[in-house]
Amino acid sequence: MNEGLSTYQVNNCNGYSVSELYRYFLEKKKLIDTNFLTSNFYKNSEMISYHQSGQIVRYLLENYSVKQFEELWKTGLYNFQTIYGEKFLSIIDEMENELQNNYLDVIDLNFDLFMEGCT
Repeated sequence: MNEGLSTYQVNNCNGYSVSELYRYFLEKKKLIDTNFLTSNFYKNSEMISYHQSGQIVRYLLENYSVKQFEELWKTGLYNFQTIYGEKFLSIIDEMENELQNNYLDVIDLNFDLFMEGCT
């Protein structure tokens, strides 16, 4: 959550938003499994995990209440369904469907250059 919130706050890496990057990762099958993302965050590829988390934070903050997000922050992901009334993976599915509808054209990302970091 920490890294996702800070990445969402900046919301720009080489001219691309977290939504555009997530959509690219989704299309190219580069997303980190959500179970591994949430349990072993720092063992994942930094450039993917930060932006993937940033998109999840963006979706939660823009589609649900700040109060719910604060509660999640305080109590942890194991309380997600109680806080949001839906399973975490169900909300991820909703978010991915929204991205596929809103970003029909996937960005033309130089992935190797992206992996070197944001400028």
